[in-house]
Amino acid sequence: MHFHRGFPYLAISFILLVLSISVEAQTWNWAKKAGGPLSEESQSVASDAGGNLIITGCFKSKYFTAGAYTLVNKSDSGTYDAMVIKYNSLGTVLWARSIGGSGSDYGTSVSVDA
Repeated sequence: MHFHRGFPYLAISFILLVLSISVEAQTWNWAKKAGGPLSEESQSVASDAGGNLIITGCFKSKYFTAGAYTLVNKSDSGTYDAMVIKYNSLGTVLWARSIGGSGSDYGTSVSVDA
């Protein structure tokens, strides 16, 4: 087999590049279940300076449970209501709110400030 003169240098450079890339693994501190019997979607998540997470999305079930909170879908026609949930850094639900009326409502983005 005949290689071009630059091949060994290219191969060594590639191997060194691959070895120099650091891979950072994710560590799961907690995971929680929230929802109801029908569909729900989380659309956006933000974290504040205290390590709390605020999640927004929507749910279709009549009842949506997150920790000790039960949200009620205000629509009787099977449409979506928006939801916003705040978890502390240990995964405990601090509060949960639903937003909606007779039509579909979606929580699509959330952000925090100081």
